[in-house]
Amino acid sequence: IFRPDHTSQNIEVGTSHPNISKQMLFKLFELHLDKLYADFGVDKMSLTADRTEDYVIKDHDYLNDNAKYNTPLGDLLDHIGNKIGFDKIIKYLPAQSHIPERAYNCIRHDANLPNFNDMKWAKPISKRPMRMLKQPFILFDFSFFGFDYKGEQQTIIRKTGPERILPEWWWDDPLWRDGARDYWWLTCQTGRQFWVYCTGNKKYFLHGWS
Repeated sequence: IFRPDHTSQNIEVGTSHPNISKQMLFKLFELHLDKLYADFGVDKMSLTADRTEDYVIKDHDYLNDNAKYNTPLGDLLDHIGNKIGFDKIIKYLPAQSHIPERAYNCIRHDANLPNFNDMKWAKPISKRPMRMLKQPFILFDFSFFGFDYKGEQQTIIRKTGPERILPEWWWDDPLWRDGARDYWWLTCQTGRQFWVYCTGNKKYFLHGWS
C-alpha cells in the first residue's frame, strides 16, 4: 500500500501449491490486516505475484473455484504457513533404504518437486512405529516378561517377531556397528505397544512405539 505521506508497506502471503480460489487468497490477506498502518489513509494499492506456477484444471473443474489442489488440508496448511512460516511445516518422502530411520526424507512442505506424485512408499515387512527415537534407548534388565522404561514398569502380555534388519554395508553408521538387529513388537498390560530390538551382543533397545 502507498500512503499520502509518501511511505509504503508490504504484506506478503503465499500458498504451498497452485491456488485459484479468490476466497482462500482473501482469507490469507486477512491474517495480516492487523499489521497495516494507514492512519493517514491509502493513496494506492498494488498487487504483485512474485512467483507463479501452472495450474492444471480437469474438464469437470471449469466451474469449480476450489478445484484439484484447493482441499481442506491444503487450505489449512496454507493458513498455518502464513501464520508461522512455511519453513516450519515439513513433509515426509520415501527414501531408498530399508533402515527404518533412513527410509524417509524430511523436506519443506512447499518444496517444488516435479516427480512428487511418482514417489511411492515401499511396503515394510511388518508395521513401523508411529514415533521413532533418534537415539535408541537401552533397556537394562530386559526380559520378555517385562522391563523398566524411565522408572515405569511395563508388563509384557504379547510379543510379535522377530523381524531381522541388516545394516547397509556401504553406510558406516555408528548406531549400526553391532550388526543385525532382531525387532519385536511388545504389547504391554497398559495397551501400549513398544518396538524393541536385540543386537548380536544380546543388548535390548527401545526404538519406537505406537
